[in-house]
Amino acid sequence: FAPIVDKLFSAAGNGPEMVRGRLISDGVQRNRAISSLLNSFTVNRRSDSLAMTIRVRQASPLKAARIADAIAEHYVEWTAKVTSEATTNTIAYLRTQAEERAVQIADMERKIATFAINSDLTFDPKDDWLRARMEQLNEQSTVARTEEAGAVARYTETKALLASTDKQAVARVLTSEQLDSLRNEQSRLERLRAQLTSKFGKNHPLVVDADAELQATRTMIGNEAERIVRELENDAKIATARAEQYGTEVALLQKRMESRNLAEIRRREFERDLFAEQKRYDQIVLRLGDLDPERGEPKASATVASYAEVPTNPSFPTPSFVIATGSLGVVVLAIIGVIIAAALDSRLHQPGDVEELLNRPNLITVPNLTKQLSGSQTPYQLLIGNPDSVFAKAMRNLCMAWETIEHSAGGKIVMVCSPSTGDGKTTIALGMAAVAKSQGLRVIVIDFDRGPRGAGSILGVENSDLVLSKFLDGRGDLKSVITTAPSYPFLDVISSRPILNGVEVLYSALRDLYDLIIIDPPALEQEEDAVWLASQVDSVIMVVAAARTKERNLIDALNRLSVNHPVILGSVVNFFGKPAGEQSSFWFKRRRRLSSARWSR
Repeated sequence: FAPIVDKLFSAAGNGPEMVRGRLISDGVQRNRAISSLLNSFTVNRRSDSLAMTIRVRQASPLKAARIADAIAEHYVEWTAKVTSEATTNTIAYLRTQAEERAVQIADMERKIATFAINSDLTFDPKDDWLRARMEQLNEQSTVARTEEAGAVARYTETKALLASTDKQAVARVLTSEQLDSLRNEQSRLERLRAQLTSKFGKNHPLVVDADAELQATRTMIGNEAERIVRELENDAKIATARAEQYGTEVALLQKRMESRNLAEIRRREFERDLFAEQKRYDQIVLRLGDLDPERGEPKASATVASYAEVPTNPSFPTPSFVIATGSLGVVVLAIIGVIIAAALDSRLHQPGDVEELLNRPNLITVPNLTKQLSGSQTPYQLLIGNPDSVFAKAMRNLCMAWETIEHSAGGKIVMVCSPSTGDGKTTIALGMAAVAKSQGLRVIVIDFDRGPRGAGSILGVENSDLVLSKFLDGRGDLKSVITTAPSYPFLDVISSRPILNGVEVLYSALRDLYDLIIIDPPALEQEEDAVWLASQVDSVIMVVAAARTKERNLIDALNRLSVNHPVILGSVVNFFGKPAGEQSSFWFKRRRRLSSARWSR
């Protein structure tokens, strides 16, 4: 990049004099300029295109265009220099290769000639005497084998006849001049003997002489036949020896031919290698002719298609980019905020969250009645005034759940408790009592919650602490303790402060008079009364306010109740479902996952 920096410094006011006037040395200044230049431009090429685009980032548009043009021109000059060096190096390499190939070709030609002489190879097929001798011996061997086969066949046939019949019979088969003469003589003597026998009889001397001559002739015929057989045997042996001799010569020539064929193959391999080397040499010479440096100066492999134009608008920042980036940042921050809020939220939202913590089923889910209540109306008043309301149906389901779930014999006493205040415990207790009373059950509500939100306060029943104390001491009647609510459905109520001594006496007396006894204790986060009352009741119903009760409060309540090992029938999720626009289902799903993971640990 030094030439580019020199071009930049060549402008007016940027010469070496200005650099020397500074405190920083020329070398350091140049290095900084080169580093700044490297950080100010980028070079891009799209996919397989050979065109490159140079982009320069500078505050001055004119300076950016000048830097881009300088980089492009320097690149073109550099490619020309690289091309020239590459051409020079290639020519030197090709010349070395050509010399090596020429030496190797000469060595291979000498090697082929020496090998042909040592292997007795000829390049002219007419001068190949070994192949001609092989063809001649093959013909002679074929004739000898034919003659051998004929001689052996005649000898074998004659020998077989001689072994199976007499010599006279064999003599009749064989032919020769001597045999023909002897057979003619035998025929004459047989005719003569026949004539003499018919004329003189068998014992006549002339007949006897004829028999003797005939026997001698027959003996001569047999001897001649044996001679012919021995001659046939000799002929067969001679033919076999001649055929074996030709076979031996053919085998020797075949071995020589095999050796020569291998040598011929080897020679052809040498010639093929020689041809390949000659072809490489020709290609190298042709390439040297194309790269002749004397034809002209090498051209650059790149050219400047178009010079940089002075930009009129800045490339960054652009309004669209700023708007898009800002919008994206707001969305990301919003998502992060939602995730953090969900992670920090420890409230219980779904019935499933409560079931996992209690390890008991959720008996009912009471919806949020905010939209259904008019003015200062309470859910209890809604239930009394509208038996077909959603709250009334939920309370009926709770009564059916209490009757259906298995509990110990005489399980009449049910304590409705909650981890914290405001969970709707008293509302659920009164709703359950009112529905049970309307269905014909004998129901009583014992209010141990002395607060303004207790059952006694809602029903308008006075406190009966003194009367209850007298009853427990044996100085009063149970009926004087029980107060009937002044409004429908006229529930029986006992409103008193929590008592620990003698409460079993009260429960025992009430079991005989009522089918369902509902205990309304203070919230567990306020007092410990519910913990000790749990030891005297048959079962417990835990009321949880959706999106209000926190997970740690419920866990703390369970841990405190576990001291007396109460029977927990299940849970009631109250205020389920926020009014429209106040809560998103995302909170419920996220909360359930976090609660499950935390409780499993």
